[in-house]
Amino acid sequence: MGSLHTELDSSNQNKTPAKENEMTIKKQTKSQSFMDKCNGCVSQNICLSPSSVLSSKRYYLLKITGNYQDQTPRMAAGTEMHAKLLGKIKSLAEYTYPKFQRDFYNGKLIELQELSMCSPTLGYRGSIDRFRIQYNKDDTINVGIYDIKPGYSLRALKQVFIYGMMASDSECRIAYTIRTPRKNRKKRITNRLYPKKPFKLKIELGIDQYLYPNANPFRTTMIDGNIPEDFAQCISFPIKRETDDKRRLHPFGLQYLSNYPLCNYCKKLESHCSLWEICQKYPYIPKSKFNQRYFGKQKLLRKSRPVIKRNI
Repeated sequence: MGSLHTELDSSNQNKTPAKENEMTIKKQTKSQSFMDKCNGCVSQNICLSPSSVLSSKRYYLLKITGNYQDQTPRMAAGTEMHAKLLGKIKSLAEYTYPKFQRDFYNGKLIELQELSMCSPTLGYRGSIDRFRIQYNKDDTINVGIYDIKPGYSLRALKQVFIYGMMASDSECRIAYTIRTPRKNRKKRITNRLYPKKPFKLKIELGIDQYLYPNANPFRTTMIDGNIPEDFAQCISFPIKRETDDKRRLHPFGLQYLSNYPLCNYCKKLESHCSLWEICQKYPYIPKSKFNQRYFGKQKLLRKSRPVIKRNI
């Protein structure tokens, strides 16, 4: 979508920033390597990760134009904490998919770490920190999705909820990475998560706070018996709005950065964010306010909004 727009060179495969005056045709923003079936997916051009949905517009526009932030000490500490808390839990590659499928249909409780999942229907993809699933004899599938965060926040709740939206798709897929025997190359293998026959789904969401070990972990039910809870219906509206806002940026190039303000956490230092080297070249230009005009009774147009008087 939008491949005919003339923008700065912003291929999402090229991690080096384009020259300022070099004008080329922007390539399509698409998901290609998350799973082996991305190229044939109907949501390839609109697929987003939860972190992309919740990021600022400026940060996401830099990302889809091939500019990625280097790992910061805070990111490295978070990765180290994830590995420490999830060390004993197997990944899908270690568990193996045949064993997963056999244990799943035998009704065994399965727990995995860093499970790659996507929803081709909704257009979301991501890796779940801790994933649980159990298939009961009454055709009920219990799913638990738990995200590891420093603490509880609205952003953390939205992120784990998007994971829940992916798991609520009956067509959702899971993937793992293997090495080819001859050339020893990485290859992504994709399989269905759920059976094709009808079933009842129950999804529990959770946030584990490693900075507050004495605090009670957050747990809530998102879907029970294929029926979403009230909070799930409410939080889906702002998530859909943020998703649509990010997808509208797919045809645009770097020069559109001037239309969006800096990130809330921006300190304008390369030592804090490696993207500042590029970001500072496109300062934010706020839109100027102007008088709006409205239809009036005596004059055709008025500069101020008319006051509506109601008889009580």
